[in-house]
Amino acid sequence: MSPKQKGKLQQRAEWICIQLASNKSVSLKEFTDFCSQMAKEPGEKSVKPENLASEWSKLAWGIASALTHVGYSVSFEDGDTPDDGKSLKCPQFEVARYKSDAFLVYDKPEKKKKIGNLVAFFLREKIERRSVFLGSGSTVFWVGRAMFEQKVSFEHLFYSINIPLICYWAELSKEGTVPPVKSVKIPEGSFQIAEFRYGPMRELQRQREVGVAVVGADGCRYDPKSASVSLYANSEDVGNNTNSITDMAVHAVVVCLTSDKISEDPGKGPGPTISGRSGVTGILVTDEDPGEAVVNACIESNWFPVWNEKRFDLVPKKGQNTGQKKGRESI
Repeated sequence: MSPKQKGKLQQRAEWICIQLASNKSVSLKEFTDFCSQMAKEPGEKSVKPENLASEWSKLAWGIASALTHVGYSVSFEDGDTPDDGKSLKCPQFEVARYKSDAFLVYDKPEKKKKIGNLVAFFLREKIERRSVFLGSGSTVFWVGRAMFEQKVSFEHLFYSINIPLICYWAELSKEGTVPPVKSVKIPEGSFQIAEFRYGPMRELQRQREVGVAVVGADGCRYDPKSASVSLYANSEDVGNNTNSITDMAVHAVVVCLTSDKISEDPGKGPGPTISGRSGVTGILVTDEDPGEAVVNACIESNWFPVWNEKRFDLVPKKGQNTGQKKGRESI
């Protein structure tokens, strides 16, 4: 393939991505119209519709596969008119703007997507209409994303300091879509631009109560000698904010953590320990079974591990003998 052909292919692929970002969909007819218009420029050769259809198929499927791999929901549908052919649709494509070096939305997207789906299921099916506080982490962002994709209204009272998530909901909640919540209460505070998250919130401690807190963790240290685990944040500020939120919860604390961050020897940290009020249910939601030894250590440390929907049914009920050292009341 000549450099000119490569440049033309790249130009057409970029055009498809721009259309997805702007309109959430792009069709074969729109693609052929664009290519035909470009062919009218000086020095360009005319294009055959059958060749464009073949190129559209390759580019569209390639882009769809790449987007699916990083966690986007992508579909091919018939166009609005018979001449449109197949339309490539990706309603959440604009979410790519909500990321930074300190807010890694697309780090391990498949793991975070599974966790997000599990927690959204928990909020929808298991806690009735209790108030919910959503923390600031990138995995919590995937919880909100899953809530939107379920296309139902959550009737809970929501608090959040996850500004990227709130912006994502607002941007996608346009006419014809179902926003997951009608409004979100945002506590007073400051936003750290470089870190892409809220700054210290020490003044919020114990000023309000919520039913359920959903937060992220930077890691989980497993100690086989004591058969225990500790969830932690890497920085003092993040740890203080997270514990400010978990201290508000009177019903359950849900911590989101990808399975690769459960380790006997964390690569960095551990920093401040993440905890909750005594007697409040602790649930650690991850993307795969961490193994019997870690599961038992989590339970002994007052964090019930969940990696599929059925595990939520096993969260101990109030009054049951859980085998936990301190015991946490459950949902």
